[in-house]
Amino acid sequence: MSFTFTTTNSYDQAGPIGGGAIAPGWYQAMVVEAIETTSKSSGNPMLDMTLQVTVSRTRTVDIRHCCLVLTSKAAWKIEQFLAATGKQFAKGEEISISAQSVEGKKLWVQLYNEPDRNEPDKLYARVAAYLRKEDVPHPGAMTEEEKEEHGLTSRGVRIPLNEQLARNEAERQRLKQNMENIERAHGKPKTAMPYEDEEDIPF
Repeated sequence: MSFTFTTTNSYDQAGPIGGGAIAPGWYQAMVVEAIETTSKSSGNPMLDMTLQVTVSRTRTVDIRHCCLVLTSKAAWKIEQFLAATGKQFAKGEEISISAQSVEGKKLWVQLYNEPDRNEPDKLYARVAAYLRKEDVPHPGAMTEEEKEEHGLTSRGVRIPLNEQLARNEAERQRLKQNMENIERAHGKPKTAMPYEDEEDIPF
């Protein structure tokens, strides 16, 4: 099975974009297996990939069920994946992808953790994005500031969108209150009284 689509993006120029818990961050990976199958939820054809992620010199983690749904609607993700493997293409170009064509490909991935549905304390590494090497901020784990920037908890789990929005609103209100407190503490600057005539000018 091979899926051919017309690209909507252009990656012909360089420039900036499971199994087991892992420190969220940016890691090198390789597609060790790709199976052509069908999505259970949508019925669309897809590639079900297993990525072997290099965590350190002595440790690798296999992340299973990294799926690419083979539809035009999901073309952006396919393009992101292909660009991460070094494929260069222009906008409007027709390209094909198949299980055979992706096996053995190396690329960079951004990882986060996802709780098990039945056991929330059990975490599994998942792929947040496929990246070209030049788009990787730095290899390895994220700092606490980067976790916050990417909407992750300290354990590397995604914060639900409604919770992120609530946090943003709370921060906005906090900053607003701080500004009001500063204005109240300092008050408006006093305006100097104008002199009635030149003889009152002190010089």
